[in-house]
Amino acid sequence: FPKFQVPHTFLNTFASQMPVYAFGTFFAASVVGLYTLGARVVLAPMMLLSGSAAKVFNEKAAALYNEGGDLHTPTVGLLGGMAKKALIPFVLFVVFAPEIFAFVFGAPWREAGVYTQILSPWLFMVFIVSTVAFLPALYGRQRRALGIEIIYTLLRLVALGTGVVLADVHTALALFSAAGVVVLVYNLRWILQLTKGEA
Repeated sequence: FPKFQVPHTFLNTFASQMPVYAFGTFFAASVVGLYTLGARVVLAPMMLLSGSAAKVFNEKAAALYNEGGDLHTPTVGLLGGMAKKALIPFVLFVVFAPEIFAFVFGAPWREAGVYTQILSPWLFMVFIVSTVAFLPALYGRQRRALGIEIIYTLLRLVALGTGVVLADVHTALALFSAAGVVVLVYNLRWILQLTKGEA
């Protein structure tokens, strides 16, 4: 378990902070502040809600797994419920985030809303997938989960690196978000296959 889970957790933590490192090194300090505010405003309540849902589901899933019960149906039900809860708020952020940030924090912070707008598709997938992210460990598939995390980290490095080379923070964020969506969709598909006994 620690052989795969420890590096997995380390990579996940490191990769989540990569935009801060990249923006702090290659862009103005204000960019880091804008990114940090945007991410914090969305991630904090999002992870609180998904964490609470995941905690309840973890116990239920572990019991079902130990009893040899059906995990696919409750997993799909959880994901559908989380998606319904998040859809309207995230659509609003995609459309109106700059205006929301300017109204709440003042005009100078409008750009933080633009960053959030760009990252919203990725943040939506993080919200959904985080609730079932423990399932590969439950099924003893930590090796493949680590492999996916390695690829995910590399893609995010490439995304941010491309933005740095082009000296365009919006491109960096868009590619970072796109890489996240692609990998998380793949990861979610694999997890659902696990619950059906097909992977």
